[in-house]
Amino acid sequence: MKSAKKRERLDKTRKGGAPASSRTLRIRETKKTISPTKQLNRDELSGKIQWLIDFAGSEDIMKHIISKYTTFKKIERLLIMGKMDENAGYKNKIIFNTYGGDAGHWIYFSRTGEEFNSYKLGHQKPLTNQFCQSFAIMYLLNDCGLPDMPDFISRLQSTLTIPGKKPLPVTQKNDIWGNNIEVVIDMWRWIFNKKSSKTWIITEMKLINDEYIAFNAKTKVKSKHAVLIADNTADIDFKTIENKLDDIVVHKIEIARET
Repeated sequence: MKSAKKRERLDKTRKGGAPASSRTLRIRETKKTISPTKQLNRDELSGKIQWLIDFAGSEDIMKHIISKYTTFKKIERLLIMGKMDENAGYKNKIIFNTYGGDAGHWIYFSRTGEEFNSYKLGHQKPLTNQFCQSFAIMYLLNDCGLPDMPDFISRLQSTLTIPGKKPLPVTQKNDIWGNNIEVVIDMWRWIFNKKSSKTWIITEMKLINDEYIAFNAKTKVKSKHAVLIADNTADIDFKTIENKLDDIVVHKIEIARET
């Protein structure tokens, strides 16, 4: 946009040298156009959540949560390759259903055998690389967790529609999935802020960060690098983790839509 030219104020004089009454001309100022915030791509958004996915899905973390935060300790962590047996009658199990590699889906089966599947419940966008580990942990804690655990489940929204009703528009689904991401983050805040959590959480975060640093060192293509929790592993503290959680909440709708 071209800048408006300044118009000079001219003071004319009458006879006798008295200044003429003159009108002050307003100078029109042009404001610099503010560029819209650049939208993050899928890889950038995935980098914001990968550390929490890796944290929540580790065997050590799940065992620790079961031992520390549940009143019912006989919960089995089970890996199933391929199609699950619909007639197996699973109970007291947190299951990783996979067809190989790291890709798969986490499901919780309660003490009564009820299936809690974030996809089927409409809590998570189908076939996404997001927070199924965290949802499974939330269902588990709701079923047999400590009495002081807040009621996170009641805050979850579902994209499932009532039979006969029109399907929800995509934008509304993204809002629902974004809301549920925030609920997941609040659950982790609750766990992270319990006094008994402090030491082992920071230890685990540092292990994950060291793995990322080692991975990046042997990966030549920078665009394929893992996003570090911190540039220096020794610097990781609870403020670091809180900031990472806040960042996920800020981008929850984008994460729901793109990842």
